Amino acid sequence: MPLTPVPETTLLDQPGEADNPSNVREVIEMSGIKHRQVVPVLYEVDEAAEALRLSRSAVYELLRSGRLRSVKSGRRRLVPVIALTEYVDSLGGAA
Repeated sequence: MPLTPVPETTLLDQPGEADNPSNVREVIEMSGIKHRQVVPVLYEVDEAAEALRLSRSAVYELLRSGRLRSVKSGRRRLVPVIALTEYVDSLGGAA
């Protein structure tokens, strides 16, 4: 079986694509099948830690101290993307 080429990416913000939801940013074409890539609005703690370039324990400490907002869904703790932005903005001149 031949290997398939590297997937092509097509942006959905192009004319004629207005009927797609705004949180779907691109369609990846693989072997003739289109796969939608959805932009996340909530991160798991591990993903938030990776985005902030911090350890999991550092993120949990930020959550405990109230410096980083989160929501709970069942047993999962999720961090809104906007909460990451708010936290980084709050650092301001702290460096």
